[in-house]
Amino acid sequence: LVDWSNVPSTAPTTSPTFLTTGQSRVSVFRTDWSTTSDYLMMSAGVDSPGTLFPPFVSLPAFHSHNDTGEILVAAKGQYILVSPGYNRTDLPTSPPGMNLQVADHHNVILVDGNVGSTTANVGGGPNLGQFQRPENFVHTNRLDSTEFGNFKGVSDFATLQMNYNNTEVRRNTAFAGEDYFVVADRMMSATSHTYGFNLIGRGTQSVVQNSPDHMEVTWELNGSSVRQHLYSTGPMSLLTDTKLMHVSFGQFETTYRMLANITGQNELFLSVMETGSAGESSSLDITELAVVSGALALRVDHLTEPWVDTILTQLGHQPITAGSLTTDANYGYLRETASGLVSLMIAEGTFVDRLGED
Repeated sequence: LVDWSNVPSTAPTTSPTFLTTGQSRVSVFRTDWSTTSDYLMMSAGVDSPGTLFPPFVSLPAFHSHNDTGEILVAAKGQYILVSPGYNRTDLPTSPPGMNLQVADHHNVILVDGNVGSTTANVGGGPNLGQFQRPENFVHTNRLDSTEFGNFKGVSDFATLQMNYNNTEVRRNTAFAGEDYFVVADRMMSATSHTYGFNLIGRGTQSVVQNSPDHMEVTWELNGSSVRQHLYSTGPMSLLTDTKLMHVSFGQFETTYRMLANITGQNELFLSVMETGSAGESSSLDITELAVVSGALALRVDHLTEPWVDTILTQLGHQPITAGSLTTDANYGYLRETASGLVSLMIAEGTFVDRLGED
């Protein structure tokens, strides 16, 4: 036992990235360790163990929320992109028909509106979905600045692979220069599906841009904001509506959802999540770079700081050039200033070059 009131508090001196290696597989990226930090968390989720024990009956889950691969985001200490909380339908104050366990209440990739089969798939076939466990997940090497020589400000990185509705879904999260968050989603299937990028936030929601190739949506709460820039390989359609969040015992809050849908077989979403103060304009000028089919690349210019970033993600491992960056990686990142190269990284690839220099 530890008396925490007598333990001196000391802030860590290394980059505040947290990548767990146990069952939970949680990743957290933070700007710092203060109570006003920006952070993004990616959770693998814990679903029903229905296929683990003979006679392979569907057992009630310990958690039961369909939140596989969920991301949560805070801006300046304000929890804005949220999970809906406990599914308390047994309270007199519970709204009629409320179900906080379903997938469309969570910040996940939806495949045909859900995250998999509602019946246990004995043998661990392609529709793990709601019965997927952390041990089913596939993780690539997670790059963390502490583990890799304390290269703070490169781009800490984590990836989570899921399989549901006959689709392989890979969600990559990154912390580009520790300035903004990147979420790259790869959906691969032998058949066509409707893929949905689902986000739910608190506060005031505003649709800044709604076009088939670029969605921009903001949420503002208590002086802080999250701005979502979303791009994809297919034409997007946007749905906005309200959901509910269970704040504390007997208290529920209205939340505001965005759902961007695309239809296809093998598709990509590439998202830049910008945190800041409410009422501010975006500090990023983002341009979609022309690249080959099956890949997305963005140029990110900061309007007041001297750097420019290139971010690339792709389904396969083709050598692709986007701006100054050439790589065969599934995720690539490059930061430059007028004086030259600042930092770069790749994940799930074999080479990278800048302007022809290996």
